[in-house]
Amino acid sequence: MAILWLVFITLAIVAAVLMVKLSNNVTIGNLGNVHQQTNVDLFKQRLAELEQERQRGLMTQQQYEGYQQQLQYQLLTEIEQRRDGFISNTDSKTNIVIALMLLLPLIAVVSYYFYFSNPEVSHWLKIRAKYQAMLEQTLAGKPMPDEAMQNVADFARVLVYYLQQHPDKERAWQLLGLIQLESGNAEGAEQSFAKAVSLKPSDIHLSLLYAQARIEANQGRFDQISLHLLKSVLQKNPKHQKALALLGFTAYGSDEYAMAIWAWEQLLSQGLTEKSRQILKASVIQAKKKLIMQQKRQAHAEMATQSKSETDSTNLSLKVTVQLKSELSAKLDDNATLFVFAKAVNGPALPLAVVKQAITMTSMPMTIELNDSLAMTPEMKLSNFAKVQVTARISKAGTVQAQSGDLQGVSETIVLAEQAKQSQPFVLTIDQILP
Repeated sequence: MAILWLVFITLAIVAAVLMVKLSNNVTIGNLGNVHQQTNVDLFKQRLAELEQERQRGLMTQQQYEGYQQQLQYQLLTEIEQRRDGFISNTDSKTNIVIALMLLLPLIAVVSYYFYFSNPEVSHWLKIRAKYQAMLEQTLAGKPMPDEAMQNVADFARVLVYYLQQHPDKERAWQLLGLIQLESGNAEGAEQSFAKAVSLKPSDIHLSLLYAQARIEANQGRFDQISLHLLKSVLQKNPKHQKALALLGFTAYGSDEYAMAIWAWEQLLSQGLTEKSRQILKASVIQAKKKLIMQQKRQAHAEMATQSKSETDSTNLSLKVTVQLKSELSAKLDDNATLFVFAKAVNGPALPLAVVKQAITMTSMPMTIELNDSLAMTPEMKLSNFAKVQVTARISKAGTVQAQSGDLQGVSETIVLAEQAKQSQPFVLTIDQILP
């Protein structure tokens, strides 16, 4: 009802002001009449001056009549403008007052509907009036009243409204975060505590609440921000029991068993109840078992990775297609032997892999595969080197030692890792006769 009366009073004041202005316009109109009489007197004076100038012969009769007409026209125009302006101004202000008076009942009805007939608005006005005082007491440091706790949703609405008016109150943001955390809204609590921490970053309690909300929003596991918050709290207070407890249980849930053991052992060194000590000791024992199992799994995984690496190295192969230059075909004997071997570039002279194959004229071209199984010693194998050079030699005597008349071809440097990605074998052409 107070709001409705306020609307009535406001409209009455506006109407009164406009009426005063309208009254002033009448006075101004009277002043305008005085101004009009002054203009007539000035017209008569100027007309007399023109008559004297005509009699002295300073202007002709025709010029005199022209000036006389101009003065008459100027006087009539000014009188008409002032009269029209006064009438228009008066009519406009009168229309505004009439319109406001006609709208007054309509505004009253609409105001009544929105503030008294609308159930939602009516409910909001009631709960705001009911919980506003409770909120102020709670923010002042008193416990939240039982009635507010029983109707926490309505209390939270009033709190949100309060924060819209006072966004710089970190205690109000903290209270909202606690309500959200209690009701299971971890994401909302995370945002509220983040705002509170931004307003008061030195508050350890706020940082701890922010970390807790982030952990709950992350399904009980760490993220970089929550872990940083807990570490910063413990840097300021290394014996902070809540921070150590939250760190220990969250580390355990995040499979960080070593960190959990450290946090719980720090707690055990403090004065705790016997029941709490028994629970923590059992938790430490369980975490150590989990840590041993985790370390075994990691060791097995590392061994499997190493074994796979060794297997991949053993499976490393280099496929070479050997072909004979057509001009040398006549030099090939029926009982010739083909030797294909790889040597390390800038490495020892001992071949890394060797293949010996009897060939005939119809055998060429021929594809050979070089791999670690063809190594002459375990230390000197193909997979131990990144770059090799391949030689293909046709020996008439059937010996690996080069002799005069043997046919030979030597490759450029081959990068094994790059060649292994190729789908086609490397092609090596025998194109020279040894002297």
